[in-house]
Amino acid sequence: MTSMTPDINITIIIMGIIFLSAFIKAAIGFGESMIGMPVVSLLIGIQVASPLLALVAAVLTIAMLRSGWKGIDLRGTWRFLLAALIGTPLGVWGLKSVQPDWLTGFLGLAIVIAALLNLFRTKIVKLSHPNWGFLLGFGAGVLSGAYNISGPPTVLYGSLRRW
Repeated sequence: MTSMTPDINITIIIMGIIFLSAFIKAAIGFGESMIGMPVVSLLIGIQVASPLLALVAAVLTIAMLRSGWKGIDLRGTWRFLLAALIGTPLGVWGLKSVQPDWLTGFLGLAIVIAALLNLFRTKIVKLSHPNWGFLLGFGAGVLSGAYNISGPPTVLYGSLRRW
């Protein structure tokens, strides 16, 4: 067995994690990377896990958009989407340029912050101005480019806008 040949057990575990992640996205509309990235990155490294899960997330998102694209409010989300598009290349650059240990630590920190914000979300005020979408969209883009985890800022923005 060469060093490039993946261990069949790890491959089966990764396929199971991807299946579970896809099931979660299909059930609630997001969260596949919050489940998949931490575990898969431990098994094969964040620099391999990130593009793999990006491909899976893209396929799932396209499949979901085929049936629900008419429900998207572009007037309410364009700021968020524009900023996310700008932030994504920065996240990809970080994935290629920053030490994997730093990336994994930042990923853990982002997940903990998202969990704490979700835990205490009833105490957070409503964001009435739509320009907050630029800041949270940029954060979502950076996290998406580096880890495929745009969910925490996206869910936070939607929750604070009371969508």
